[in-house]
Amino acid sequence: EEAAGVVPGLTRLHSVSRPGQSEVTLEFAYDLLRGYGHDARTTRLVRQTRTIVVPVVNPDGLTYCETTDYFWRKNRHPNAGGSVGVDPNRNYAYEWGHDNNGSSGSGFDETYRGTSPASEPEIQAITQLLDDYLFSERLLARLCSFFALLALLLSCVGLYGVMSYDVAR
Repeated sequence: EEAAGVVPGLTRLHSVSRPGQSEVTLEFAYDLLRGYGHDARTTRLVRQTRTIVVPVVNPDGLTYCETTDYFWRKNRHPNAGGSVGVDPNRNYAYEWGHDNNGSSGSGFDETYRGTSPASEPEIQAITQLLDDYLFSERLLARLCSFFALLALLLSCVGLYGVMSYDVAR
């Protein structure tokens, strides 16, 4: 059966300071595989959507987090001035560098947004993945990120007090 036009993408480990959270994303994928053909809701989800699961967006940051600094959140990109890393969550092009609330222009801050929008290879890869589905297949894509510390499913950007498409519906 053809996908109905929605590509839910579930990602985890942009900021890798809690590495066990990727298990939530892997468990979601496992539940889809296990439930397909046995659970009506899961079967319908698989048949009517195309789901892309990306358990780790920031692999070099994850390795550093697991071996050196458990609270590290950035990738390991060397920056000018001797600092290391860009926070992938803050490197997406949409409203990049809008202000310094929630992101920083200093490479020494843990919320450093990078030198330019989508400057990091991790974000370029996710952006390309979404672009391939949005433009080549003309599908609506929804990117969700699971934040396990607070058991939140974060979906779509909301700015200036305007609800995201998901919430507004």
